[in-house]
Parts: sequence; C-alpha cells; structure tokens
Amino acid sequence: MVVLSRLLFASCLVAATLATPTKRSIDQVTADISTILFTTTSLTTLVNTVNWAIPTILSPTEELLMVLQLGTDELKAAGDLSEADAAVVVVSVLAVQPAISNTVLAFVARKSVIAGGADRTVILSLLNRLNVSVSAFSDSLIQAVPSDYKTAAQAIQTNFIAGFSPAIALYSS
Repeated sequence: MVVLSRLLFASCLVAATLATPTKRSIDQVTADISTILFTTTSLTTLVNTVNWAIPTILSPTEELLMVLQLGTDELKAAGDLSEADAAVVVVSVLAVQPAISNTVLAFVARKSVIAGGADRTVILSLLNRLNVSVSAFSDSLIQAVPSDYKTAAQAIQTNFIAGFSPAIALYSS
C-alpha cells in the first residue's frame, strides 16, 4: 500500500511537472514568427502559380496552420512580455501581416479559375481554418503584450480579420 501511494504520488508529480508550461524566450517567439512569414510567402507563391491544383496547396496550408499554432502556443507560453520584447514581437508580426494578406488576396484572385464544387469547398475550408488560426495567434498577441501595445495588437487583429471576411464570403457564394 505504501509503495502504491508513493508510486501514485510520483506519477502525479511527474504529470504536474509536464503540464506546467515552460516560459518561452523572445528569441523562440520571433523565430516562430519568422517561420510563419516564410511559410506564408511560400504558400502565396504556390497559389499565384499559373497551373496550380488543390493538392499542391494543401501541404503548405497545413504547414502554415501548424506554425500558426506553434506561434500561438509560444506566445502564450512566453507570458506577459516586457515593453522591449513586446516592441520586437509587434514589429515581427507587422512584417507577417502583409504576407498573410497577400495569401488571402491570391486566393481571391484565383477564384475565377476554380471550377467550383469540391475545389471551392476545399478552399473555403482552408480559408476558414486559416482565419481561426490567425485570430487565435492575434488573440495570444493581444494577451501577451503590455497595455502600451494593446492598441497596436488589436489593430493587427482587425486587419487580419478584415482580409479574411471578403475572401470567405467570395468562396461561400
């Protein structure tokens, strides 16, 4: 019985240790944001390709969704950012914003070559999933920055959402 109690206690201790988020450094956060920028730019290039097909863009879109989730998790794990770290992160995210907007605009521009049906449904699903991921990422940014940067972070989120709304509406019709 004592052995079982000690084993249970040790298991709980290990579980609690693993469940406790590790604080992330600003370097890890900005590296993730750089990865988001690179992945977004690669996806935009593929979408703009003359002879693209749905299978061609699925993998890069899934990769972008994955790095957005990683960026969101890293921002949350970083906790409350200092003024200096917030400045670095906000500038990094501002560099990503045009790339994400360009990706969404590329999908809008390609709408005329999409036959409809399954392809349109797949793209609509991708746009919705990207919208949710970008919103979660920008939510975590708003939560992480000090009050001096809240307005900038909220403006970033507003701009992200503004880009997705018309594209989602276009593929919904």
